[in-house]
Parts: sequence; structure tokens; C-alpha cells
Amino acid sequence: MTERPFITFLTPAYNAADTIAESIASVLKQEGAPFELVVIDDGSTDDTAAVAAAAIGNDPRARIVSRRNGGSGAALNTGAAAASGTWLSMVDADDFLADDALKKRIAFMEAHPGYTLYSFGFVYLDPDGTTDPPLEGRVQCSVTVDDLLSFPLIPGNAMFRAEDLEAIGGFHEQCYNEDYDLWIRLLLNGATHIHQPEPLYFYRRHPGQKTADLITMRVDDIAILSEVIATGLLDEHQLHLARRMIATYRRHTALRRILYKIIGRDRTEALIRKIRDRA
Repeated sequence: MTERPFITFLTPAYNAADTIAESIASVLKQEGAPFELVVIDDGSTDDTAAVAAAAIGNDPRARIVSRRNGGSGAALNTGAAAASGTWLSMVDADDFLADDALKKRIAFMEAHPGYTLYSFGFVYLDPDGTTDPPLEGRVQCSVTVDDLLSFPLIPGNAMFRAEDLEAIGGFHEQCYNEDYDLWIRLLLNGATHIHQPEPLYFYRRHPGQKTADLITMRVDDIAILSEVIATGLLDEHQLHLARRMIATYRRHTALRRILYKIIGRDRTEALIRKIRDRA
């Protein structure tokens, strides 16, 4: 590649042989700006590396970096260290981009210049092939630190500057919910965010994915918020928001544990989604 990529797509992969070819293909069909794809094989024990290599073929825009298994945060740091793009964005090994995602990202950025953290809409893709747009992120908006202290999510699939990731020391490798930890640290470090709601990313929903383990996610969110409080960077209002959210997560986690024992995890989460949809 003779010019610096506009963006590097990072795909951490662990035992993703069944889905990674589609993820890679969705990136390699993008147009609109120079890009590269770095696939990080995080010590897979299946055929992930071989499937990824076949999907990449001889395309010079993509390469595989292999490492010992260390989790998503460590894999993403490995990928970021190998990246040369001005911007970074994650494409999980079981997800994929819309065909015109990069073109539409660039058009939105040109229409809304000056931000350092952009996010773009997505839809859930269920195992039966149906799509389900999430409630959050359906309108153009900007998320602040205060917002993230009240809800652990930047809506959609995000992209951010490589230099900003480096400035905050990369991903926290011990985090289970490394995305949330990253967004809140970026915003605390001065990043500015804007969200484009058009779905440009397909997020597979299945029982084995990390985000399906909501108890572990919420326990990790408590740890993330506790660490943010310890930085001393929050004002009094933000401290109140963070402490209130920690208390809420503790209540919700306790309730989930009880309901899981009584009616099981799947029925519990289906019930919670039904209640949220009616809210």
C-alpha cells in the first residue's frame, strides 16, 4: 500500500471459523477511501486462521496477526499496534458491514466535521435471519460523559482516531466490556462524539456471544465506573450519576441471578426485552 489508509478495521477473532469469512468479505468490498483490515487471531483452537487466510486471499489491504489467547482487549491492542490507519474501527468476527458502509461513513463525516468519535447505526441479526433494530441510537445525537454514566453504550458501531487511542493507553485488557470502558475514557480525555442512525452494521445475536452474559457485563460495568470515580476527573453531578448507576447495576444483577434460578436465563432476558419494548 502506497498511501496511509484512511481507516483500519480491526477484527479480533477467537474460534470464529463459522462466521469470519463473511465478516472479512464485508470489509474487503468497501469503497470510498483507502483502508486496511487487520485480523487478530487470538489463539484460536479451530480453523479461524485458515478460514481468514482463505477469505483474504492475495488482497494486499488485509493481513492476519496471530497471538496467544488474551481476550478481546489484548487482541485489539495487538491489532492497533499493527494498524497504520488514521482512524480505527472494530468489526467483530461474527458481525459484518453493510455494502456501502464506508462511503456513507465518509459522507456523514464530511457533513459533520470536527468530531473525534463517530458512531453509526446497526441492526441485530437473529439466528433465524430476521433483523431487529435496537431502541437506542435511532436518531442523530451526541453522547457525553454524563450520558455514559447513565447508560453503558455508545449507540452503534464506532470509529475513533488512532492517536486518541494511543493517548489514553489503549484498551484496558482486563475489561470484559472493553467498548464501554474505551468510550468513557475517550470522552473524559476530550473526545467529541456524534451518531448517525442509519444502520450500517449487522450485529449477530446468539447465546454464545460476550454480550449475552449480562451479569458479567454489569459486574464489569461496576468496576469500570468505580475506576472512573477513582480518577478524580468527575464533578459532583457526575459522581452522583456514577454512584447511582453502580447501585442500579447491583440491584439488576441481584434480580437477574434470582430470576435465572427460577425461570432460566433465556426466559429472563426475553421478559426484560419485552418490558423494555413496552416502555
